[in-house]
Amino acid sequence: MDITAFLDRFFAIAPWVLFAAIVLSVYFASRGSRGGVRVPIAQTFSCTQCGHRGKREHMVPISREGSIVWYCPRCAARL
Repeated sequence: MDITAFLDRFFAIAPWVLFAAIVLSVYFASRGSRGGVRVPIAQTFSCTQCGHRGKREHMVPISREGSIVWYCPRCAARL
């Protein structure tokens, strides 16, 4: 194979490979994120330590200095 033919083929395919790499990296980076701001259907509570939101049944209430603070089960296990 001639070196000029190899370079022509490489530079013909390179933009498509670069585009596919960018699209895949954006897809995998945004796959785990939540889309937009969602309005909760039921009343939710925020974890005092990490900020995780959950329903009341899934949160652990702890009384601190006369007020009730809510922890997610993961943070409550580390107290």
